[in-house]
Amino acid sequence: AAIYGSRAANGVVLITTKMGKKGQPTRVSLDTEVGLQTPVLGLEMTNAAEMAEIYNESFQEGGLAIPAELQDPAFVAANDNNWMKLMSRPAPYQKYNLQMTGASDKTQFMLGGSYQRVDGVLITTFNRNATLRLNLDHQLRDRLKVGTRITGGYNYGTDFRNGVLFTTPWRQATLTRPWVPHLDASGNYLPVRRTGAFTGAANNPVANLEEENRFLTQYSFLANAYAEYEVVKNLKLKYLGGVEYFATKLYDLDPIFDRGDYNNPAILLTDNRATNLN
Repeated sequence: AAIYGSRAANGVVLITTKMGKKGQPTRVSLDTEVGLQTPVLGLEMTNAAEMAEIYNESFQEGGLAIPAELQDPAFVAANDNNWMKLMSRPAPYQKYNLQMTGASDKTQFMLGGSYQRVDGVLITTFNRNATLRLNLDHQLRDRLKVGTRITGGYNYGTDFRNGVLFTTPWRQATLTRPWVPHLDASGNYLPVRRTGAFTGAANNPVANLEEENRFLTQYSFLANAYAEYEVVKNLKLKYLGGVEYFATKLYDLDPIFDRGDYNNPAILLTDNRATNLN
């Protein structure tokens, strides 16, 4: 068997590569899986009151003035946000695998395809993945056998700026103070301020997921062919050849927004493409 999947994880699609056997009828099989993913929030975050108490003690011990917002228990209680929960959701997924195998006196084949549609547990995230595979062997002459293995793939989904400080969603969630409101009275996103050594205004992590458009598209194609000639019994010559193609497109659009302390005055558009052929 061979396993095919996408970089976006969310499981892989299993495609068996066993071909049909002589004397057996053509077989068609369909495997389906439908389910619901639920986020497992492994970090137990402090609530607004607990975090405010820690901050108040640290300000007092350092001889610093306590911010006005932390002196108002009603404000802290009214803006008790668990940012990880705000950014996550239950997410459905669907997976399909269709396969056909068959054989004649001189030919064996396997034709298979798969498709998966997965929504991520992070809001607005998703992945779409499709693969197609053909295995074919044919006895061209008594001593000459030819065959091919062809695989094509397509993957499309959301992508993150991995490895850049503050830009991954979970990293943003752990650095955002729980008493910071994420919406104003009109339902507009507000800027947030960080905790720890890194302070200052930053973009709203929920807004990042809702408004930023960052999509990765991948195409792949792999084809191998062979010719095998039996010179004498137990001595065979085999010639192999193949081609591999891989293409990616990364589209990133940051919209204009003005959130007072933190804003983006101009549209930022990136469209990176790369192709590899061997």
